[in-house]
Amino acid sequence: MNSSLFERLERTTISNYAGLMTFLSIVFIRYQLEMIFESRHAIAMHPAFETSLVDFIHVLFSWATVYLLLVYGLVLVGGKAWQQSNRIALFAFPMILIPPIIDPILGTSGEIAYQFNFDKFIGSYINLFNPFYEVDYVTLGVRVEIFVAVTLSAIYIYDSGIKNKLLRSVLVAWWCYSWIFVLGFLPAIQNWLLTIPDHQMLLASQLDIKSVQTSVFWYLPFLLLLTPLWLYKTTPILTRVIVDCLRPSRLLIYLAIASW
Repeated sequence: MNSSLFERLERTTISNYAGLMTFLSIVFIRYQLEMIFESRHAIAMHPAFETSLVDFIHVLFSWATVYLLLVYGLVLVGGKAWQQSNRIALFAFPMILIPPIIDPILGTSGEIAYQFNFDKFIGSYINLFNPFYEVDYVTLGVRVEIFVAVTLSAIYIYDSGIKNKLLRSVLVAWWCYSWIFVLGFLPAIQNWLLTIPDHQMLLASQLDIKSVQTSVFWYLPFLLLLTPLWLYKTTPILTRVIVDCLRPSRLLIYLAIASW
């Protein structure tokens, strides 16, 4: 019996190094294409090297979070194995190149912005795929990108032949769609949780945190929560090496040097 494309991709062998380089390359290409083609986009090269570096770290952290949430959705909701989900997520990740390619061709290049309040949440959440509804904080390319991500994730789960595949495919699609919105509204969630506007929080910062740095901190909780289990399930050998390096007996030499 002929195996499906998804099954062949699941069986593909990818080394840790190749997987990491593939992910970083896709993110870097998206980053460069956005700077070149997306008009009025917040990403730009700054005269200060530190500012440009922090901006790229934010981009890297954001896409790493999207990637991990996709893997977790395929595993926890879709019922797939960790290794299979990890490979499928990597093979599907080039879809993030859709916006900076489609928007210049269609003349829809524009702003891709975070939201600092929930004024537009309900309307855009319900009507994102409605071509007659205007969503002014993302481009048409982003809406197509999200549609492709949601559709592919649902098709993958439905094609897998697992139990309750129709229900699981719908839930995985909802998982991907909802988390994308959550990430786009992270500033609004932060303002709601802290009950203090973003600009006031920056003024009150004792560490002199700049606005470009806050976007990095939005994603740190996600990465700290999602990365350990993902590493353990997908690269157990590397996880054991990291844990072994953190043993107190191995850290004593570094603590002694630091105290000296």
